[in-house]
Amino acid sequence: MKLLVVVDDRVAGAAMRKVLERERFDFACASDAASAVAIIREQAIRIAIIDWALHAADPAALCRTIRSLKKSRYVHIVAVCPRKSMGDVIDAMNAGADDYLLTPFDGHELRARIDVGRRMLGSYDRLVDSQKKLLRLTREDPVTGLMNRRALFDVLLAELNRAVREGRPITVILVGLAGTRAAASGTGTPADDDLVREAGERLARTCRPYDTIGRYDAEEFMAILPNTRQADAETIAVRIRDALAGVPYQAGDDSVQPAFGIGVHSISPDKRRIQKSEIEHLLDGLILKVRAALRQANANGDNQIAVQ
Repeated sequence: MKLLVVVDDRVAGAAMRKVLERERFDFACASDAASAVAIIREQAIRIAIIDWALHAADPAALCRTIRSLKKSRYVHIVAVCPRKSMGDVIDAMNAGADDYLLTPFDGHELRARIDVGRRMLGSYDRLVDSQKKLLRLTREDPVTGLMNRRALFDVLLAELNRAVREGRPITVILVGLAGTRAAASGTGTPADDDLVREAGERLARTCRPYDTIGRYDAEEFMAILPNTRQADAETIAVRIRDALAGVPYQAGDDSVQPAFGIGVHSISPDKRRIQKSEIEHLLDGLILKVRAALRQANANGDNQIAVQ
């Protein structure tokens, strides 16, 4: 865990560096606010120790600047204040400092404050990681690792708004597998999961990097293709069909080749402002059309493509 020491007093700075070197901490030094901010931006600083007796900068302003930086990980700030000036301590805490160290201090006190910061950062990091994991679970299909239906609708709504705002086409492709128990019940055997997982991987490999792929239903996958006209979408749908109908799937101990259908629907909206109710109506219509296309594809036979 890397530290930053911000101090412009040579005597105090030398004493602090001596303690940190003796304790074998990984740290960097800065003597002014600009250097401190640059180091925090460029390096993985987790604890900043700021001398409140800085002459080259306003330490309270520096604290507020650090707090305003868009860092992926929190920076724990320790303010080093004169023992006789509790007003500085109050100013430091109000400016965003997490802890303080009174001068003069010894190495044990400094080490103790750093250890407190480490423990607090450890708890904070675990909380952030748990929140990220929870968010991922709410948006990720547990079998395929692709986006789930809720996440797909969020992306589709955003892409529809952009398509209307910029007057660009957008296409949705719906792929439906057939012949597994999960299609009827919504839950499948391990073999069913193997088949669905493989289909999702093939679909993801076939589509473009900027397309969005997800599991729309038990055996249905959705591909959202921004800025894609119908003719181009049909070409992509053919590639998807070839990928899905290629090498047989390994589902449990069996080698199988499931049947599927592919529905395609494209829109090319005019560039205009649009109300929320209108975009939701547009979304509903798009889903109805692409589902109708998938039903038509299934009615036409195995491994067919239908365009609405």
